[in-house]
Amino acid sequence: MQLMELQTKRFYGTRDEDIYAHIRIYYALYFMVSVNSLDGEYGDRQNYAHQLKSLLRMVSRRINLRKNSTDKAELADMAMFMAGCCNAVSNQDLQNKYWHLIAGLTDRFVADYDAERVESKDLFVFMRLIFVQWYGLVLEEGEELPESLVFAQQKVAEWMQALSEDGSWTNLSEEEALQRILLASRNSSVMLDRQYDAAIDKAYQHYCIGDLERLVANPEPHIAESEVRKYVIMYDVLQLSTLSAPPYTRYLEQIARLLEPHTASRNTAVRLHARSVVLENACCRITEQAQAELFID
Repeated sequence: MQLMELQTKRFYGTRDEDIYAHIRIYYALYFMVSVNSLDGEYGDRQNYAHQLKSLLRMVSRRINLRKNSTDKAELADMAMFMAGCCNAVSNQDLQNKYWHLIAGLTDRFVADYDAERVESKDLFVFMRLIFVQWYGLVLEEGEELPESLVFAQQKVAEWMQALSEDGSWTNLSEEEALQRILLASRNSSVMLDRQYDAAIDKAYQHYCIGDLERLVANPEPHIAESEVRKYVIMYDVLQLSTLSAPPYTRYLEQIARLLEPHTASRNTAVRLHARSVVLENACCRITEQAQAELFID
């Protein structure tokens, strides 16, 4: 996908589950260009800001249209990210709007929660939203944790207690395990709760490191198209968790290389998600190089 095409792309017909891949692409480009003043080489930052604003408007409309609470929650997560973290579109009014929306969604989920009826996918969505909601929380002396945050921390504790000595969970898919690692890491970063870091690292060693080292040891490493989603999640686990520090950061580029062949997939969703990670990783490498040259100068 050429940069000019990205600057003029329209998002009509994009599935809800594919929107975040577009957000990843345009946030990466906007951040790289604006931080390093690379508009001349990689496109005007205002073009990427315009695309992010278009995505936020689309997400906002869909939140109002969706009836399913999990669908609303996933879209609210995307909206809050753009409103709170992306300078191209963020402002305090938007943050307040989406914070109150998120608070209503998470409060209802926790109040109605039934472990026998709630699927793991829904649980992961709402736990992610809870940690987004309470990011940066500072309690006054004697003040108790919000009920939703207590709920999320109890779930993390249950997961960590169920972790085997070898860093695995019994009867759990790899994707679910990666989601648990990511959410446990967010508990560490949001609440500065470091008690599970050793267990998180053990789980990551089991589910990610061995797998990646086995793949890259192959002269021609390859992953199947059906595995793309798993490796996209693995990339996020590493990048967004407490593990995003040496020696693990080198695995980000390895994952991007594994995904690169799938950027030409005939499957539209696979192609989009693979491209989003490959492009984001390339933007990170360009930023690292630009910043290193800046300090040398």
